[in-house]
Amino acid sequence: LVAIAFDEDIAGDMVQACVDRGLLTNPVKPNALRLTPPLTVSKEEIDRAVQIIKQALAEVVERKR
Repeated sequence: LVAIAFDEDIAGDMVQACVDRGLLTNPVKPNALRLTPPLTVSKEEIDRAVQIIKQALAEVVERKR
């Protein structure tokens, strides 16, 4: 398990932005996301997940401005 903590309560927005891009995450707190990749996850899948998270974060931050 891996979690990402944010300075603001944006986990709900991040979940939706990630789902819109095909990545499932779990909001464990208002400011934290949990990622639960399978044990067989490939490097390419991890790279894609990181790309999705970056895009989602950029979108959420832009909407909050």
